[in-house]
Amino acid sequence: MALRRLKVEFRSVDAWFNLHQRINDPYILEADFIHHENSRYTGIKLHCEIVFPQSYPFTPPIVRFNPPIFHPNITSTGVLSVPFINKEKWTPACGLNVLLTSIWSIIDDPLFPIKASDKGKEEDDGCECANEHARKLWDNIEDFKTILYSMIDIE
Repeated sequence: MALRRLKVEFRSVDAWFNLHQRINDPYILEADFIHHENSRYTGIKLHCEIVFPQSYPFTPPIVRFNPPIFHPNITSTGVLSVPFINKEKWTPACGLNVLLTSIWSIIDDPLFPIKASDKGKEEDDGCECANEHARKLWDNIEDFKTILYSMIDIE
């Protein structure tokens, strides 16, 4: 079931991503994109691997940037860590187009933790910062870019 759904979703992906399946493993998709102007990531070619489990769509994929990028929602090993792709919050209705669009959006608009007390609710939002250093520097664009550019090749 997972492979059949992936094939259907793969054919319907919007063209703004350079997306392809690994030849030796159809459960791994590779996406390349260069972010638009006015982004902290302008001119940087981002590459991520999306690894789909055989239980997809009932289990979320793992998204890993290779090389890892400096970002509040990306771990030092490159794994995207956001609530909508964790096992508790994932929904099978989230298809490949939604996933790719969400990845694109999060690059420029990271998810920051919101404590329940900040929202007047009983529970936290479930979001954790994967990279606390990147979170602290996010609003200081020049310092953020200095660290980012020291880690990645500019296209």
